[in-house]
Amino acid sequence: RRRRRTPATRQPPRPAARSEGRLRREAMSAALRPEAIVVCLDLEAEMLVSWTAQHRSLTRFDVVRSALKNWIAQRQVTSACEWAVVTFDDTAELVLDVTSERDMVFASLDSIHPRVEASRMPFDFGMLGKVLDRDVSWPDGCLRRVVTVFGRSDVVPVASATLRVDASDVLYVHQKPNGSNNCQDVYAFLTTNLDVGKSFFFECCASLPKLQQHCAMLLAHPDLRDSQDAMLAKLDWHRPPSYLDITAA
Repeated sequence: RRRRRTPATRQPPRPAARSEGRLRREAMSAALRPEAIVVCLDLEAEMLVSWTAQHRSLTRFDVVRSALKNWIAQRQVTSACEWAVVTFDDTAELVLDVTSERDMVFASLDSIHPRVEASRMPFDFGMLGKVLDRDVSWPDGCLRRVVTVFGRSDVVPVASATLRVDASDVLYVHQKPNGSNNCQDVYAFLTTNLDVGKSFFFECCASLPKLQQHCAMLLAHPDLRDSQDAMLAKLDWHRPPSYLDITAA
């Protein structure tokens, strides 16, 4: 009689060993300072122009606000951080002080509307710096980060003082450059005067894929970033992330 073979006992699969690089990244993430991010929004009248001819019902402000809300939601998934909201036109004002409550941040953003009358006065970023120093309740030991949306194509801003923060990111939304506006001069000013720490500078006219990619690049903690050029080299501009829905503005 042939003996029946006892089936071999299957061993549970071993968990994949974590690479040394992954362990190092996890250790770095655990040691990172928590972020306090101040979103600074330009309320100049140019933010009320239509995003594109295909999206006439949506203003530039609507699209950018929706993008920021989606970015904030995504950012809180990756790690905890706190938020504040500042607006500026001719002057700067704290709208919402530092909070970890996302719903409060969203409600604050929804309550904001750009001014109707255009201003020909250059905005002084020194006033923004004063609000950040005087009015924002920065938590102890946090990484102070500012994300500024600037939306003026004609008037080049000025800076009577520098921003005293750890990281300053800028999203510049503007008209298509032409002979009658100063988009290039404005962008040159922003990259020269708001360059603090590992700063990222983005510009956008009316491209939703480009805006989506910019928001994706802002998800990274400043201490874990590559340079902006290195980040751009890794991106495929034809396949933006899918979380931005401009109809939710």
